[in-house]
Amino acid sequence: FPTKVRVHGVGRKAAAKAVARPVRRRGAGGKVKVKLITQFARQLSTLQDAGAIGGIHLVENLVIGVNPWAVLIGMQFSLFLLGMVLDDYAIVMIATPLYVPVIVSLGFDSVWFGVIFIMNMGMAMLTPPYGFATFYMKGITPKGILMSDIWRAVIPFVGLQAVGLALVMAFPQLVLWLPGLIFK
Repeated sequence: FPTKVRVHGVGRKAAAKAVARPVRRRGAGGKVKVKLITQFARQLSTLQDAGAIGGIHLVENLVIGVNPWAVLIGMQFSLFLLGMVLDDYAIVMIATPLYVPVIVSLGFDSVWFGVIFIMNMGMAMLTPPYGFATFYMKGITPKGILMSDIWRAVIPFVGLQAVGLALVMAFPQLVLWLPGLIFK
């Protein structure tokens, strides 16, 4: 490895000075802005914690006295709708803190719920308008194939995934037998 790094013919110290110069010119104003942004991010992360704002208790109180299977199907439907317009990571960050405590309080297995959650996200990644997987497919198809053609072509796959999701929901042991063997 070379001991001295050169960026477009400039030494490391000169490059560091060139970067630091505009920061020094801004003075304390730049530091204050960074401090405010950092503080805002901390506050936002605190608010995102559903427990901090009582979101978990609100959702649990909404489902008291409702059929647990109706709650589960409603959750899956809401996850599917969210998957049509949001990235799956965003949905995990939003829905998991709200849904998992409710699922556990209803008596369902959290591992099983995690599996059907991810199966649902995989199904939602194929559905328009946001279906990431369809845009990946568009990138490798010949020029004459339109997005509408791809969306029509994924309908059978979404249907098969829905059947798989229904089977796993109806027969939880399909996904719980292996964890049951490992964690005995």
